[in-house]
Amino acid sequence: MIEEGLPGRTIISDDVVDLVGNRNGLLEFGMAVYSALPLDYILIMLGTNDLKYSRSAKECAKALEEYIYRVSHKIGGRMKCDPKVIIVAPSVIGEGLIENGIEVRKESLNFNKEYEKVAKNNNCLFVDNEGLETGSDKIHLTVESQILLAHKIYNVINSYQK
Repeated sequence: MIEEGLPGRTIISDDVVDLVGNRNGLLEFGMAVYSALPLDYILIMLGTNDLKYSRSAKECAKALEEYIYRVSHKIGGRMKCDPKVIIVAPSVIGEGLIENGIEVRKESLNFNKEYEKVAKNNNCLFVDNEGLETGSDKIHLTVESQILLAHKIYNVINSYQK
């Protein structure tokens, strides 16, 4: 397993930070994937950080389609591998978190619905965010929820392989 996490990474929004550069995941997605080939699975769990830029779950889901396109049409054909994409719905944000004057929880409630649609329409595996709880910062998963998420991902892969 190769992990490419970056605190604050977005799915489509430009987020420029001193010393880090632009944390827009789409800008480095190809490089991250190509440097790790061959791969069996590519897991994408992005979108939470885009809410601070007033992006909707629907806009984030639309951006997912570009990631999937790059895997299926650019990487799969050229690199003679066909990694399966697993889309993970970001967790629902805790109540009361304000970004740019907007409480973002309401929009985060739409991640499951929007991401599952993209997964079905693009023949991807899907992991929902049901039962995942955030900690005191209202964004990051609790330890228990990280364990639950790992089990959910394992179960989706295990079911797919049968």
